[in-house]
Amino acid sequence: MFLLLLYVATARWGYVVLGIAAFIAGGGLLYAAFGHVRTREEALAWLAEAREVRANRLAEISYDEVLGEYAVFGTPEAVADRLLALREEMGFSTLSTWMNPGGQIPNERVLRSMRRFAERAAPR
Repeated sequence: MFLLLLYVATARWGYVVLGIAAFIAGGGLLYAAFGHVRTREEALAWLAEAREVRANRLAEISYDEVLGEYAVFGTPEAVADRLLALREEMGFSTLSTWMNPGGQIPNERVLRSMRRFAERAAPR
């Protein structure tokens, strides 16, 4: 905004170019001088790359592979054990559950399953 006002007041493009160059140079100097800025940028780049790797993996996975390797079902103890193993293997820190895939299970059975999960599997 300042550069726009400077151009309007002086009608000289040189001032605008000089202002842009000073901004870029100052940003580079600050980036070099303050390590926490550089560290944050590197962390954000790493997170973006990790997110892309996970997205590509999810795009390639088949339904049968999900059932065989990632779907978790069974007794509360078996579910808790499988979730702990998956956490070790995949390193996840949050969990999203789908207790009624396809919407074919009666509501009372889904609620019972949710309660059982909350009381006996999730606390482990």
